[in-house]
Amino acid sequence: MSDKIPYSLLRIPISFVPSNPLKSVAGEHSTSEEEDKEKIVRSVTNFYQSVISLPPTKKKKKILRVFLIAWQRKNNEYEEKFNSSDDNKIWCVDCEVWVEKHLYQDHIHGIAHLVISKSFNDQSIPDPLTLNETNVGFRMLRDQGWRYEKGLGINEQGIRHPISTRLKNDRFGIGVKKTNQPPKTKLKRLNAKQTAAQYEKDRRDKARMLAYMNR
Repeated sequence: MSDKIPYSLLRIPISFVPSNPLKSVAGEHSTSEEEDKEKIVRSVTNFYQSVISLPPTKKKKKILRVFLIAWQRKNNEYEEKFNSSDDNKIWCVDCEVWVEKHLYQDHIHGIAHLVISKSFNDQSIPDPLTLNETNVGFRMLRDQGWRYEKGLGINEQGIRHPISTRLKNDRFGIGVKKTNQPPKTKLKRLNAKQTAAQYEKDRRDKARMLAYMNR
């Protein structure tokens, strides 16, 4: 009797209890992506918080370390691409890396090199702008007390050179994106007298054309 009846006094039904809540494959994939994004955001946030909370000297050193790591990675990539002799490379004393000749100017004016050379060796920043006595602005600034090797301002705390200018022959504001489309021409409206004269001229031209074709 107990073999035929599934649930009897001898057989008590046991309910199934899953070990973990069931999740769809898409749900698991989306949650893993969200967790990865949260980890990246958390790491970036922790990095900036650690930089901001540091004193100025340690903060500068940490930022310089980040720039150096990025530049070393780029330098390694260039070394793998250009397996040439040492004649095509220049040794940077400040950064202690080999730099390709065609990239040396970009390297000296790069942020990592400028910050390192100024903070550690206290050297002057390479000057991309060469001015001399022939420049009118140079003479005007010098007459007002400006020195070429110092910054602008009363306490010489500003930038070394004024912002470069260019000739502007249009009336566009700053940040306007120019297009190659021709400007829209506004049609000039005629008054009653001009409209009648234009109609009479068109009528005569049409009659003259018909007379010429019917000859």
